[in-house]
Amino acid sequence: MSGSEVSVQVRRREEKRAAERNRKSFTSAKLDAQDWIMCDPVLPVNAKLVGIYLLSCVNSETGQCNPAIETIADDLSLSKRVVERAVADLKAAGWVEVRRYDRRKSNRYVFVDNRVRATAIDDRRAMLRDARRELRLDPPPMAAREHFDPPPMAALDPPPMAAKHLNGTPEEIYRSEKGGTSNQYALASRGH
Repeated sequence: MSGSEVSVQVRRREEKRAAERNRKSFTSAKLDAQDWIMCDPVLPVNAKLVGIYLLSCVNSETGQCNPAIETIADDLSLSKRVVERAVADLKAAGWVEVRRYDRRKSNRYVFVDNRVRATAIDDRRAMLRDARRELRLDPPPMAAREHFDPPPMAALDPPPMAAKHLNGTPEEIYRSEKGGTSNQYALASRGH
């Protein structure tokens, strides 16, 4: 192999490594954004669902995300109006910018780097986690109260049908209770 062929192979290998690093960094950023959107206490559930769906639609090479409202609604089994409200909630919360270039084309969604909100969400999660840890380590004292023994339950009386043999029909059992015969052959001979 000549020196130029080796340098071409080295360059290709470096390009592949750089592309792999970019892909990993993109995936990591996408997962972080997904996590922050899921944990945002201000967003309604449908907005979180739509936000995660939009993140899954982002193209890793171009960075574009432009599914139609109808496509989002169909894929998530939501109405078009619910998706529109969810997108408006995401926009109001500062997670996404919506750009409309042409009425005949779908919107383009651009995720905003919202570090202030993400930091607030991470701080809130850490605070809640610490509070739960403190409760586990040092539970609050139970209120002083007397030991409560529930009153004993009365013995249950067996229902009247408990001891009867139920191979016959309800009519036969009723007749046997009234003094009639419960014998199937006797009933058949009488025309019953």
